Amino acid sequence: MLHMLDKWYIAGMTRFHRFKTEERGDVNIVSIVVLCGIVIFLAIIFRKELEALITGVMEGVTKQAKEIATEKPTV
Repeated sequence: MLHMLDKWYIAGMTRFHRFKTEERGDVNIVSIVVLCGIVIFLAIIFRKELEALITGVMEGVTKQAKEIATEKPTV
């Protein structure tokens, strides 16, 4: 059992070291950060419209849920 844990530890440390030193994904990380910034910026600009949209959707869902809850079962 201890031998298996040692193998897992060594494999994990090897993968962690490879992850730290590998630079292949740097461009992807930068692009993801830029896209997140754009999404946040657009959310700030269209805040009122998004609030109205979400409020309308939630009111519709609540209304339909109440209608379903108050329906009498048909047997």
